[in-house]
Amino acid sequence: MYATEATIIPAGGPDRASGADERFAAALAGYLTAVADHWAAVTTLAERTADRDLHAYADAVSAEADVRAAQAQARAAGAPAGELAVVFRLLAAVTLDRVAAWYQAGRPHRPAGLTAAEVALAGAARPAPPRRAARGGGAGPTFPGRPSPVVAVA
Repeated sequence: MYATEATIIPAGGPDRASGADERFAAALAGYLTAVADHWAAVTTLAERTADRDLHAYADAVSAEADVRAAQAQARAAGAPAGELAVVFRLLAAVTLDRVAAWYQAGRPHRPAGLTAAEVALAGAARPAPPRRAARGGGAGPTFPGRPSPVVAVA
């Protein structure tokens, strides 16, 4: 398992972590923990049974975890759309590879907690939408051909 730790630099710099950064860090740590547990269980089973297909599946799990963590970090950091598109294609490819290895290994048990951790990571990696600026006025809309509802008093 290669994806055991991650370096997260908060948007405001290393000394200023926001609540979103902390949620992302917690989701990433939860995902990496779930993946490491699953990887260890599959690797132990593969070594006990000397099953090459299980070893291939464990390698695919590790590769997918590396790419999924990198993709989540890129999304959380607000990477440009072109870069995200490349990472999404790479993630799709390694996920398909993992699913194929899963079938070849006889579909070993994949914990529901791992899927839940993937969903939590994807949710935490979404950048927060920009806040709408308050609009001034409050006098109401103006329509062409009609007088403005705001009247100046002299």
